[in-house]
Amino acid sequence: MSPRVRVVMFILILLCIGIATLVGVGYAVYFKRSDAGYARVLGGWMPAARIGNSFVSYSSFLASRDTMKNYLQSPLAKKQNMDPTLTPDLEKASLQRLMSEKVIQELAKQKKVIVPDADIRGSFAEMIAMSSSTIPNVAEYLKQTFNWNEDQYRENIVKPAILEERVLATMASDTQMQYTLMKATMSQQMAEPNAKIFLKF
Repeated sequence: MSPRVRVVMFILILLCIGIATLVGVGYAVYFKRSDAGYARVLGGWMPAARIGNSFVSYSSFLASRDTMKNYLQSPLAKKQNMDPTLTPDLEKASLQRLMSEKVIQELAKQKKVIVPDADIRGSFAEMIAMSSSTIPNVAEYLKQTFNWNEDQYRENIVKPAILEERVLATMASDTQMQYTLMKATMSQQMAEPNAKIFLKF
């Protein structure tokens, strides 16, 4: 066998292995919604959903699902007598929330709405001050409830909330009208042909 043939065969073998791996990971991601290590590492880049010009990655979906799972097992959820089961409907709802955030982010770009880090930290400080009597140890509360630190809470909760509030403010001055227009915008975006959830629930 000539060296050239060996190289070609080696390339073909690598290609077959790569295709087999991609198919296996794709099945684990799209049909099983697996959180196994190989699915997280090799499938994290895969799109879980699309809306507008944006994609929600599988890694983002897993992070959101992990947070919801942790919340359902938290002392707060138990105190509220919540069912600790993470159902497919809840998983889908977490993905749809991420899609909604993508819509807000696209609107923010169009309207040139920004959220400076100082505003995020200021809002978080206000929240801590308001809840200091009921939540004396914020870091411990966030860890138990969401498995987050303060930076993660600011990034995943505070920043999106401020961004949405400011985008809404550009749409109308009346609060009720703001949410009516936003609901209509979300419905329109979800109904677009390119808006798709790729995961199977």
